[in-house]
Amino acid sequence: MKWCDDSSDIVQWMSEELIIPYICETDNKPHRYYMDFVIQYKSGRVVLVEVKPHKETKRPERKQGKSRRTLLNEGMTYIKNQSKWKAAKKYADDRGYHFEIWTEKELTAMGIMPKPLRSKKPLKKLPPFKKKKKRV
Repeated sequence: MKWCDDSSDIVQWMSEELIIPYICETDNKPHRYYMDFVIQYKSGRVVLVEVKPHKETKRPERKQGKSRRTLLNEGMTYIKNQSKWKAAKKYADDRGYHFEIWTEKELTAMGIMPKPLRSKKPLKKLPPFKKKKKRV
């Protein structure tokens, strides 16, 4: 991550190298959580960082027009994330580290969130494919 490389306060960092075992509450089975970033600062502070969209950090809400399947998927994602974060927090606390979740809000405040280069335009509709006839 360029931000880590450019920061004079960061001694070292790694991405998706730290694996934290956890039990997911959705299936009560063991899983492996790959931490997005581990950052060590000059001060000695070590931070485990998870990067997620802000909407995945909040309990899903029932809204008009949202299907049951969408609500179920969002709920399962939320529960899985909570299981991961509970394990990451314990792992960090046991070692004197810190655990943080960075969303687009934190990334923007830190000046890390890239701005879109241009507005997205809808794709043009492609012509239908024609099937080739088999020769006999």
